[in-house]
Amino acid sequence: MNNREFKEVRLSLGLTQAEFATQLGLTRETVCRIERCAFPLSRRVSLSAANLSKPVMTQVHESESDLRSHDNEALDIASRLGAMSLLIRLDTMIFNFRLSRPVYGRNKVSGKHVAEFLSALRSEIRPYLPESLK
Repeated sequence: MNNREFKEVRLSLGLTQAEFATQLGLTRETVCRIERCAFPLSRRVSLSAANLSKPVMTQVHESESDLRSHDNEALDIASRLGAMSLLIRLDTMIFNFRLSRPVYGRNKVSGKHVAEFLSALRSEIRPYLPESLK
């Protein structure tokens, strides 16, 4: 289902945007944005709209392009997870390092602690470095 079909479902049911939004569990603004193509139509919302319109519309099939767009979306999210996981681990390491500073005094950190931190940091980012920097 695309954005145009989404609007056609609402019109065929004779509902206002607010009524349609309530039945779908959305806000009226979200329905308005979907109909204007300013907001992507999620699989859940399109299936909910199709279920509402079953008595009115005899057939609502997902097109191959709908399936491909959702697959691409999932692949895009999956490709970012590795980088996000690395950033979270690095952020945690840096936070813990900065948190340990008061133990040794205002701006003093033992050389051993710095060496441990840099070694752990290098082991985390090493797989992402180009060969020339490894």
